[in-house]
Amino acid sequence: MTVANSAIMPILRSLVAQYFRQAHTTTALVVLAVMIGAVASIASPYLFSRAVDDLTTVGEHGDAIGTLLLYALLFAIATGFGQASRFLIFLCAERLCFIANSAFFARILRKNRHSFSTTMQPRSARRSSRERRLSTSSRSSLLAACCPASSRLRSVQAFSAIP
Repeated sequence: MTVANSAIMPILRSLVAQYFRQAHTTTALVVLAVMIGAVASIASPYLFSRAVDDLTTVGEHGDAIGTLLLYALLFAIATGFGQASRFLIFLCAERLCFIANSAFFARILRKNRHSFSTTMQPRSARRSSRERRLSTSSRSSLLAACCPASSRLRSVQAFSAIP
């Protein structure tokens, strides 16, 4: 396990544990909906083939009509439970996202100004004076290229400063 993984695994474990404490019934409903939908999806083509076989036999077609009605019912159940499981999975994902985001912001709110290292200065504070001069001149050049009137204004200001 790498250093990054070893640092993040306790956080992930706590988030998943918090999720399962809050959403164990929703997760059980997802598993149940997936199982019922899968069984209905497997059984409906079998019933359709049985109904077709019943229609090809000579004689009463009453069994075929009942089998076709049962096929239609199982097909509707499979479709309904498939849609329900997708919706429940979406709800579970949104809940997990909410838990992760709130945990992240809770960690940020617990920090104070001493939590941040003084060596972590912004990049602009670490720049040398040469880099700052180059940055200022490049900004001036960019401003002059984008807005020619500003370059004329700068040149007027520069000439007016001459005694």
